[in-house]
Amino acid sequence: MNLRMMICTAALSLAFSVPAFADSHSIQVVSFSEEADGVPFIQLTGSKVIMDDFSFKIPGDLKSHLVMVPGDGCYELYDKTAYELDGSGLLFRITCLEDASSEDLKYSTVLAFCGDQTYVLEPGYPLIYEPESEEYQACEEAFSAIRESFVSYIR
Repeated sequence: MNLRMMICTAALSLAFSVPAFADSHSIQVVSFSEEADGVPFIQLTGSKVIMDDFSFKIPGDLKSHLVMVPGDGCYELYDKTAYELDGSGLLFRITCLEDASSEDLKYSTVLAFCGDQTYVLEPGYPLIYEPESEEYQACEEAFSAIRESFVSYIR
């Protein structure tokens, strides 16, 4: 076995063994299916969410309280209890804008640029929770985690 092959084998072995030591990290590949009432949604269970066009992370303590709903050019993340009760509870919206101008992005949190597409994150939680509440603080943490971990893919 030559040196190059040994190095590649060692690197591959390391790549497969490191995730075994990762504590409390789970990955969820998201695909939507029609629910009984005709609205597709999925409950988030992983701390890393992988879509066709992008991925992001959410804090582990919040993941079981969220559902994700596809919209027109966006994905919305809702509080699970409120959404199942009456369709309310919008916490975050990830929107994909095509050919966005700087004026379109003036008040937006830009997540990524990918070709002519721009991904932005819009908070909905300030309309639901008081700034002093635990829920608001958890959403602030999730907003930061999504913003810092967001990765878009070129197809």
